[in-house]
Amino acid sequence: MNSLLSLANSEFEYEGQASYDRKQNFLQQVRLLTSTRKGSVPLDRDLGLDFSFVDRPIGVVRSLYAAQITEAISKYIPSLKIVEIKWSGSADGHIYPRVVVSDAG
Repeated sequence: MNSLLSLANSEFEYEGQASYDRKQNFLQQVRLLTSTRKGSVPLDRDLGLDFSFVDRPIGVVRSLYAAQITEAISKYIPSLKIVEIKWSGSADGHIYPRVVVSDAG
């Protein structure tokens, strides 16, 4: 079964008051966290996302992705919070997330 989820096309945006360098650092942290397969980092097996949801129905994919990314960001990047997750589609039927984060404080 081919997955309709395209995580390679994920988009991340930071809404907050930070310098350009700090903003880029936050976005790099989020990209790294969301592209890491859970269990693949030897000293922290919980880091990342469990990608077993990618071949599930679209509604399940959206829910599980949102739950996992929210939990991962609150644990590993506590200075950020998720503002929203929007889903976009491509002409070939694949969907990808657009995640907006901001300062948690």
